[in-house]
Amino acid sequence: MYKKVFNPIGMTSTHITPDISSITKNYAVSYGVKVQNNTIGPLEMGCNSINSINGIAPAGQIVSNVMDLSLYAMTLLNDGVVPSSGHRVVSTENLQELWKSRIDTKGGIPGLTNDVHYGLGWEIDKVTDKNHSFEVYCHGGFLPAWLSWIQVVPDSNVGLAILTNNWSGRYLAMEMGQELLKLVYGEDLKFDVDVNKYYQNTIQKLIADQGPLPSSYQVERDDVAPIIGNYHGGWTVEVDKKNYLVLYKTGWIYYLFPTQAGPVVKGKNQFVIWASNHNGYLKGKENKVDFYIDSVWGVTMTSAMGEVKRWAA
Repeated sequence: MYKKVFNPIGMTSTHITPDISSITKNYAVSYGVKVQNNTIGPLEMGCNSINSINGIAPAGQIVSNVMDLSLYAMTLLNDGVVPSSGHRVVSTENLQELWKSRIDTKGGIPGLTNDVHYGLGWEIDKVTDKNHSFEVYCHGGFLPAWLSWIQVVPDSNVGLAILTNNWSGRYLAMEMGQELLKLVYGEDLKFDVDVNKYYQNTIQKLIADQGPLPSSYQVERDDVAPIIGNYHGGWTVEVDKKNYLVLYKTGWIYYLFPTQAGPVVKGKNQFVIWASNHNGYLKGKENKVDFYIDSVWGVTMTSAMGEVKRWAA
């Protein structure tokens, strides 16, 4: 990657690493809800949450900034040739293969439009109204505490690169993507997706689905003391200030409801996991996942489909 992509393009601030703090101290701090006191602020784990994806390449572990991503976008828009040097990074044929529609998502992916397809790693949004017809190539990614978004439009030779320090920035990125296209093509450009309305409806649905946690699920700290602590992959088990047992890491919070009463014994107890929206739990959204901690594997989550994920203690 360094030899064939990063260095030729001039992406000097882009690295493949599970911990960017070992390379530089100039990196974004992620923000979110702190479980301990239910306040919003910098998350102490910082970029170390990147460790949570260690070993699942090529899904991640590339850290960058908007300047480098802009250089990357400019190279793509220049038919795979680095504008400053004339060095070709990717052939015209391979670039076309990347952006060739392979799958029609049929509305399954929220995009800039309702006509969204998927190529080789790229989302393809087809923008069509009575005056315009062109394609937008996008790709977004996130860690629990960050989000990246890159968007290129060869038809008008414009691109957009956005980084946020909270993974929920996708809707912001999408709306900025639409507004950029209106600046380029004119305010008469019409989209069949209102990103802001879609976002507001999603938030309202989450609020409507939330409810107070049942007091019957509260625990005594002494009863769960054997499993309180830190686990591999950045996971922590703790009792919050309202006496609910939580499993959390940067950007992720799960409430753990014991399936049996009384003190827990490490490696013996099971809990039902409920996904949290940080302010409550989603009614009826039980994941039907058994969670338990044992002295050998640390944290094991078994989904209803039988998939097992293990993190060594």
